[in-house]
Amino acid sequence: MNSTHSGYLSLPLQPTSFSIFTMPSAVAPQQSFIRVEPKVFFANERTLLSWLNFTVMLAGLSLGLLNFGTDKVGKISGVLFTVIAMGIMLYALYLYLWRANMIRRREGGPYDSRFAPVVIVIVLFAAVCINFGLRVSAEVAGPSNP
Repeated sequence: MNSTHSGYLSLPLQPTSFSIFTMPSAVAPQQSFIRVEPKVFFANERTLLSWLNFTVMLAGLSLGLLNFGTDKVGKISGVLFTVIAMGIMLYALYLYLWRANMIRRREGGPYDSRFAPVVIVIVLFAAVCINFGLRVSAEVAGPSNP
């Protein structure tokens, strides 16, 4: 029942299970203007360059294993780390483009990814463990001659 009193519109509030009262459907939520400073774009680029710096170092390590590894374990580890480095590069590009679109559209949402860094750490840890396991099993099977 809407009633007018002293020039104000009185709307009934309905109780919900999550809060005591909910906003009436007649009132639209306010849209706020989000100001984007130029440093936000540069911060996004710095983050991309930081990710790429890490992946170039990882790719250099993996290519060193591929090119100068004399045994099968070195080659397998080199391929494994190369694939991981390329995957992280693609993730960094995706993250940069996603954030750039959010900044361009002036969205105020969270700009971070909480899931992917954990996955990257787990994948890198698994790759190091696989490398260690292959190296130990190759040495146990028969020591290589220098």
